[in-house]
Amino acid sequence: MGVIQVFKNGRFEELFAQLFIAGFGVINSWPIYEAMVLRSDKGKMPLMTTVKAIGGVLGWRYCRVRNGNDNEYCCLV
Repeated sequence: MGVIQVFKNGRFEELFAQLFIAGFGVINSWPIYEAMVLRSDKGKMPLMTTVKAIGGVLGWRYCRVRNGNDNEYCCLV
């Protein structure tokens, strides 16, 4: 449901629920974002760990999209 449709139809409850869930996920992941990007001291997550994690997730997602079935298990080995 697009934002324009929400304003046209007046269904603000659905938009609020989606924003609440997305915001909840961001708030709960904030320590991870901080460790990956925002910190500048020695407690920062190593760059190679961040790159490997992002590469693994992107590779996993590419494999699932390429197979055309999000419910199918994908092995990158």
